[in-house]
Amino acid sequence: MRYLGFDLGTRTLGISISDDTKTIASTYTTLHFNDGEYESIFKEIKSIVEKEHVEKIVLGLPKNMNN
Repeated sequence: MRYLGFDLGTRTLGISISDDTKTIASTYTTLHFNDGEYESIFKEIKSIVEKEHVEKIVLGLPKNMNN
């Protein structure tokens, strides 16, 4: 089982995936969608979860450079 990390933007979703030991995460892919149309990428996310046997998903907290 693995973990997925999500970095959600207004038009992209960056995805990273953990190794089997859940110690290190590496870049997996970036999904692109129209501004705010998050539902359009649900099928792709579901496919990744099933293919990679994902146990948990972690969503990053967006933060501006000025905090």
